[in-house]
Amino acid sequence: MKGPVRSDHVQGPVLFKALAGVYLDASEIQRQALYDWKVRMVRGRLLLAFGDKIITTITAGIIEESRARWRTERGRHGTPVKIAASNRDLALQKHIFSYAIREGWLERNPVSLVKFDTESNARDRALSLEEFERLQSHFSPHLQGINLMAYQTSMRRGEMPNLTWDRVDLKSGLIRLQAEDTRTDEARFVPPHC
Repeated sequence: MKGPVRSDHVQGPVLFKALAGVYLDASEIQRQALYDWKVRMVRGRLLLAFGDKIITTITAGIIEESRARWRTERGRHGTPVKIAASNRDLALQKHIFSYAIREGWLERNPVSLVKFDTESNARDRALSLEEFERLQSHFSPHLQGINLMAYQTSMRRGEMPNLTWDRVDLKSGLIRLQAEDTRTDEARFVPPHC
């Protein structure tokens, strides 16, 4: 992607790389909490898989083949691609193709015919206070505050770095996360667990 492509300048058959460029340049996408992750996924995996394909030729079968190939590759730490990562990738593709429908470049979302895998998100248990304190003793002092906040609130890793005081209500003991602060794009209150 060589520079911003405006949706009103795209004519004729739309390549996936043009769609991806317009999608990533959209202000509503750039405001999302996961924008940097989306850029990495699009510029890395998705452009390699679909970049020069005309979006109307990308079928559910092509998406499933690409997904199956990706699952055989190793992740960042040499481990297999996890089901959750594969589902997030598929959700991103679905959102990109939905954007294309909104712009009038596509009539149907090919991802709507692809089944998401079942994830097992159940946590076995939470750390006891004693376990947490033992773990905490192995961290540098500058990370201990972040760990404590994560332990007491169960906030996600991506939600804490951009937290500002206007989201913290000390009187009620709540953190009010806005939709743009969360992975799910849904606002929520975070009470402490202690």
